[in-house]
Amino acid sequence: MSVQALRMEAFRYAAVLADAAVSSTEGAENGDLQAFVLVQRAHVRAKAGQDRSARLDIEASEECHGRADSGEGPFSCYPETGLAYRKGLAPHQLGDREAALAALRFAAEDRPPHELRLKALSEARLALVLLEQGMCPRASVHPGVQDGALAPL
Repeated sequence: MSVQALRMEAFRYAAVLADAAVSSTEGAENGDLQAFVLVQRAHVRAKAGQDRSARLDIEASEECHGRADSGEGPFSCYPETGLAYRKGLAPHQLGDREAALAALRFAAEDRPPHELRLKALSEARLALVLLEQGMCPRASVHPGVQDGALAPL
């Protein structure tokens, strides 16, 4: 719900929901779920300009993901490429373009072939960051740019 609230620019509500999600997963055995809620809170905190808190949440999400014992199912497994995509959002918001590019490149390039929608979203976000840095030729190799389908994400 925090993801949706953030998309609707309901920043305070997104922060409350992200905090609640993190609190509800503290001590849980599912490291993947903890990684997801922490990286989402990092994105919310980055939007709020809370640089240090956002970076701490990213580090914590990486630790949780690193010790995750992924099972089957949508809420028990968080792929590394999904974490990388979300991880790219916070540094991008904070102005750390290099960290954002590294995470987004991984998210775009390492997606399994069957994850077409997720690959397209990763490619589009990567292209936007490249365009912001004035790297038009490099950005134009990404499908979203070629199709004219880019809009702020």
